[in-house]
Amino acid sequence: MKKSTTQKKGSEKKVKEQTSSGRKVTKKKKDGAFKDPTTVLKPSAQVGSSNTKRMLVYQIERSLAKTDTSRPQLAVLMKTSRAAVNRLLDPNNKSINLQTLERASQALGKKLHIFLYDMESRRVW
Repeated sequence: MKKSTTQKKGSEKKVKEQTSSGRKVTKKKKDGAFKDPTTVLKPSAQVGSSNTKRMLVYQIERSLAKTDTSRPQLAVLMKTSRAAVNRLLDPNNKSINLQTLERASQALGKKLHIFLYDMESRRVW
């Protein structure tokens, strides 16, 4: 197949390819490289649920790598399914609850802290 153009939307890429018969095909490809969100985003841009989820996913994946724990092993430690762990670690899936976050942090030997941050004074409440 011959690639012609690429369009990027979020973490998903649309790649237009042409087959050997000349037919044009559009495929969606997810960007597999997960970058450190603290270096990608400016401090003023680190607001919103998607960026918060991205930061949580990054921290959990970093803890998984440091402890040599796989996703299926995390599922066993959390007493949940692999699908639930995959949803937890999907930065685009915003449906997450505090109980799941707490179980993930306990499974990795971490403590979960949640706080409110005043945008104007830049102080923690």
